[in-house]
Amino acid sequence: MRALVTMLLLLGPAVGDPPGELGRAPDGRRGFGSEVTARELERLMRSPEGDDARFLAGLSDTASGVRILVATLLEEYRRAGYLELLGADAAAGPGGELGALHAALDAVLERPRRALRAPAPRGESAARVALDVRLRVRRGVLAGWEREAEELRRGLAVLQAAVSGHVVLTDEEARRIAARVDLAASRLRAVRNDLTALRPMEGAGASVSLAETAALRERARDRDAGAWDEAWGAASARVQRDAEAMAATLFTTRLDRAVRAELEARDRDRARAAALRDEAETLLPHTPAGEAAPAAVRELPRHRRIELAMFRAREGLALEPLDEDLAYLAAWSADYLWGGLESRPLYDRYLALRGIRVHDHRTLRGRRLTRREEEAILAVQRGTTPGMPPR
Repeated sequence: MRALVTMLLLLGPAVGDPPGELGRAPDGRRGFGSEVTARELERLMRSPEGDDARFLAGLSDTASGVRILVATLLEEYRRAGYLELLGADAAAGPGGELGALHAALDAVLERPRRALRAPAPRGESAARVALDVRLRVRRGVLAGWEREAEELRRGLAVLQAAVSGHVVLTDEEARRIAARVDLAASRLRAVRNDLTALRPMEGAGASVSLAETAALRERARDRDAGAWDEAWGAASARVQRDAEAMAATLFTTRLDRAVRAELEARDRDRARAAALRDEAETLLPHTPAGEAAPAAVRELPRHRRIELAMFRAREGLALEPLDEDLAYLAAWSADYLWGGLESRPLYDRYLALRGIRVHDHRTLRGRRLTRREEEAILAVQRGTTPGMPPR
């Protein structure tokens, strides 16, 4: 524990970078800020030099840095034998092998005696996983990091597409996207700092005592249930106590406390946008949801249904500007109602969110396009859609 605190002090606070031209992110580092305009963002993204170029490159590299640390962590767990708990297809599940390991921890803690009584090496791995304080703390640190990485990628993709593509952003949209990028980058930097701090110190030895795991496994095999309950209760309480004390010192803990209001507002916006997206899907006549819509909706004139869908999709995009489905639904509806001049920027936003740039063949190479992607590409290339209904 003392070594961790020392490492955190050496890393220093997540504040201290010189203030950027536009503002600061929630962790105090340079960011886009809360008062940025679409024109200011365009100016920054168009031809960055010097500090601006380093700032943007740092944003792009933030998620990559976390991915490298996660890969290193997974190798550490592999060497420790923790992955013996996983099945052959663990890597195919949500979160890959690391997600499967966290799920395995839950299974061990749900029925610890049964898990620890299993033959070696599975039983030994279960004991080490159950007693590893850092595993529990890292799990909390990593909760949701992939979604933050995707949020950062999408935000930067839309901002870049407003410069090199056809995306058009209002000042309000620009500020909302900038704030979302700042928040995601801050949280990823906190994750990166914490994973660095939680790496084993040189010469510190294993995270879990082999003697302790052997003793606890012996208790698990003992017929005396009372002795097992006492041993497990003491060990489990100690691990949980140490994990809570360690977590209290982390960057992620302090940052999440500071930005709680922003995180709650983001969750509310996402939930409301999801409801509006469902409404738009139901209103459009040719979507699966639209074909199964209530009678009151099906009885509306086609033009009116699409008009209402457009309003719902745009309302959702105002709350969640990085939702690809809302961008597509708004684009298709706008094309039907007003034509390619209105729909092209929205189709291009959809493609940017999907990681596709029509002018960059590298984003298309070896990719099997969905029907919506094909429609959007044709619409951006021609300035209008071929009129195919959304699916």
